[in-house]
Amino acid sequence: MKKILSIILATTLAAASFVGCSSSEAEGGAGQTSQMNMNSFETTTLAGDTVNQDILADYDLTMVNIWATWCPPCIAEMPDLVEVHESLPENVNMITFSEDSDREPELAQEIIDSVSAKFMVMTPSESITANITSYITAFPTTIFVDSTGNVVGEPIIGAPGQEGEITAAYLAAIDERLATLGV
Repeated sequence: MKKILSIILATTLAAASFVGCSSSEAEGGAGQTSQMNMNSFETTTLAGDTVNQDILADYDLTMVNIWATWCPPCIAEMPDLVEVHESLPENVNMITFSEDSDREPELAQEIIDSVSAKFMVMTPSESITANITSYITAFPTTIFVDSTGNVVGEPIIGAPGQEGEITAAYLAAIDERLATLGV
């Protein structure tokens, strides 16, 4: 019986590592993601620069990955995010929000530096919390927004595949969203 329980526990933990980390702070639910948007926001980057919705205007689509420093699946997919960022078409951008980087800026920066990431990492702000992170129930979650900040397609909750498949799955999701936009 102990062996069976050990196998069940190991299987559950392995599956959770590919799905994502849940958030006890999230107030939103699955049906509320349609309310997410990035039409109007202001926040800062880990580097301390102020950014707003204008960073979306030059791209047909922006991939927005929301992660946390305490989330092992979030950290595990960072090398894939670097690959995705390096493979993006010119009309697509990628940014990330570290949901706890306001409380753990050094750790967030250490994680980003460990994979030599070149994408922008933003910190939470009141407008980001109201319009995005309050609807997130698990990390990582990835949304896609158009040039005005409207969400395109459904969010991707957790990593979109097994190890070795994540980059391709994100790039396929980008292609699907671009097709939805007619681009």
